Parts: sequence; C-alpha cells; structure tokens
Amino acid sequence: MRAEQVKALGLKRISDLTKRSTEKQSTLRIALSSEFKTRTDGWPMLVQTYDLKVNPGKVLEHGLAYDALVRGDADLVDAYSTDAAIKQ
Repeated sequence: MRAEQVKALGLKRISDLTKRSTEKQSTLRIALSSEFKTRTDGWPMLVQTYDLKVNPGKVLEHGLAYDALVRGDADLVDAYSTDAAIKQ
C-alpha cells in the first residue's frame, strides 16, 4: 500500500484493515501474486487471522505489483519486505 494511502486511512498494522474491509463501501483494490493468493500461509491465513471481508480482485505476476500501485490500479499488494523496490 502506498504510504500516503496508509496515512489517509489511519492504518498502522494489518489488523487495522479489518474495519476497512468490513465497511459497506469498502473500495480497497487488492492485487496478489498467484502464489500468495493460494498459499495456505498467504492470503487465506490473513483472511482467517484478521477476519478480512474483502476479496482480492486481480492476480498479478509479482514483478508487476509495484507498477500497479504506482499507476493506482491496486491499493494493496503482497510484497517481500526485503525487496529493493520498497522504499524504507
């Protein structure tokens, strides 16, 4: 998620997404890699752990996720914390 969006939504941790995902007018656009979407310790575990009520819309190759964020085509993507494409 882009830093400005995190700030605007008042998010500090993954659990903060629970309220946003259950809002009737939730507009979060989620795009995940095929692997993360189907791994039992990936998206399914996040949904179960945090009771998320929003479904990922797009499946992207991992390398395209950051481009989708920059273009505004996605609000939330899976990423590796060690990926050099992520600004610290």
